[in-house]
Amino acid sequence: MGLIQAFNRFLAGLNFGKASPAKVRLFRYMPIIWVAVIGVALFQLAIIPHVDTYNTKRVIQFACLGVGLLSLLFSKKCSCSNEVNASSIYKIKGGRLYSACLLLGAGVVGSIINAKFPVWALLDFEYLILSLGMVWFVSLCFHGASLLIWKWFGILVIATMLLFSLRSSFEVLLAAPFSNKLTVTPGFANIRNYANVAVVLVPLSLLALINRASIYLRLLAWVVGIFWLWVLVITEARSGILSLGLAAIAVAIFCGKEGRKCLSRFAWMSFICTLLYLIFPVQKTAGWTKDIASSSGRIELWYDAWIYFIDSFPFGIGGMMFAASGNISSASPHNLMLTLMAEWGFLALLGIAIFSWLLFLISDNRKPQDIMMHVRVPILWGLLAGLLNLQFAGAHIDPFGSITLALAAGAYLSFVTVKRSTPGTAGSGYIKPLSVILLCVWGHAGFLGYSLYQFSDKTRASCAEESAGVLYPRIWVQGRLDCGSS
Repeated sequence: MGLIQAFNRFLAGLNFGKASPAKVRLFRYMPIIWVAVIGVALFQLAIIPHVDTYNTKRVIQFACLGVGLLSLLFSKKCSCSNEVNASSIYKIKGGRLYSACLLLGAGVVGSIINAKFPVWALLDFEYLILSLGMVWFVSLCFHGASLLIWKWFGILVIATMLLFSLRSSFEVLLAAPFSNKLTVTPGFANIRNYANVAVVLVPLSLLALINRASIYLRLLAWVVGIFWLWVLVITEARSGILSLGLAAIAVAIFCGKEGRKCLSRFAWMSFICTLLYLIFPVQKTAGWTKDIASSSGRIELWYDAWIYFIDSFPFGIGGMMFAASGNISSASPHNLMLTLMAEWGFLALLGIAIFSWLLFLISDNRKPQDIMMHVRVPILWGLLAGLLNLQFAGAHIDPFGSITLALAAGAYLSFVTVKRSTPGTAGSGYIKPLSVILLCVWGHAGFLGYSLYQFSDKTRASCAEESAGVLYPRIWVQGRLDCGSS
């Protein structure tokens, strides 16, 4: 604890400027700003010709996190009661916490050393750390948020969905009947990336309807929700539809009246968009070629992940090394659990499991006040849908998919409090050091990311030729690490 206290005194001596109300508001409204950035970016990327949308989104993702961490550092609002007092946790679960950290550390170090390209494995680890940092940051922003803030967050989600809907409708009207499904998802280089965003934003849009929403806002929420589900049907996004449906059933079972409202709304929207799909076919017959029962190569990728997990036990093949197998295939197994197993190995996975279990044990899981169930249930629906989708898609790799998932996870965690088993202050003293550490990781990851971009850019031509023009994204569009280099 002494080291942390010394670091805090060092940070206190730095001049971050006066904590003006404007800086505090910037920090509080950062998740809302992120949603607005996603909406504007999707609209603009659909207009700008010959733009590399995936790589541009990655730059936007890093910029959003960097600005967010700076706003946290300068806001000086670091007294959040849901923060964890590390010394108290150590007294309660010290042995198991030590074991989790030891297993996780040994697994990560061993995995990076064992990797074919250790520097890119380190970049992948830093990316995962930053993804968790986004969740932590959003939870701080939303902690203690008023109903008005939640409502505005939902309104911005609907505005983002509306911008995309307008642009998509325009493209459909111009091109119908079309055979290329990308027509209906402007701003997305891959139709699966659309599903990664939709499974989270559709539930979060319900936040706009809390606190006596007007009839016009309710109508708008229905229209954009139906349109986004219709696009999921048009693009045959089986993972997205399945994830939304199963998550809606789950909240209906466990969240009472508000959960049943979510399920009813999803059922009605699905029914209406299915009618639209049948009555107004906009694709040519040749466009409906996908076998709905096929695995789209997922089974083969999952089998490869199991083989890597067994052959490289207990450390894994290294972060991002699924993209360095020597075979021209997808750059990830499209399953978060199998990705962690194959690339980071048994030890790291066991450490994560123990640490997650400890967090669950120290959390206060009492039923929230009824007044906040209107807020909590749509967020839980979006979070569950996003987590289910992670098991069939690489949503945590997709730039905007990871942002929306972090928004849902952080928003839900903002309601989670910590059991006070021992007296002491909240762990707010850890916020500034963690934000500085994350900024350092962000800067180093940005440097390595730029280096990887240069490396990937040189191998694009050879990879495109070897893989019949198909490029597999990971950090950048060209995600394979072994094309022309192994």
